[in-house]
Amino acid sequence: MVLVDQWATWCGPCKQEIPAFAELQKKHADKVVIIGISYDDDQSTLDAFLRKDQIGQKINYPIVFGSNLKQQPFGHPEALPTLFIIDKKGSIRKEHTGFIPKEELNTLVEKLLAEN
Repeated sequence: MVLVDQWATWCGPCKQEIPAFAELQKKHADKVVIIGISYDDDQSTLDAFLRKDQIGQKINYPIVFGSNLKQQPFGHPEALPTLFIIDKKGSIRKEHTGFIPKEELNTLVEKLLAEN
């Protein structure tokens, strides 16, 4: 299962979700891959956040700088955060825009993992 998190360092709700994603990645490292796509204005802002910010330092999954993507398979998000959950067959099972509470995220992931 792959979770694609579209976010930015200037987005408060995006940053609030990071600890839940990091915990989920740690708990299900063998079953779940989380990829963050940052829509910050420049790479240096993202790099500074990842190095210096207390929340940024918790990230234990890859982050891609959105402006560097040649094609954006999920399109440019209308709002941040936007989350896509993709099952092992490559089907998008869930698209969620806005903050997703930790409990809701965990329940959703556990349910989808149980199906496979």
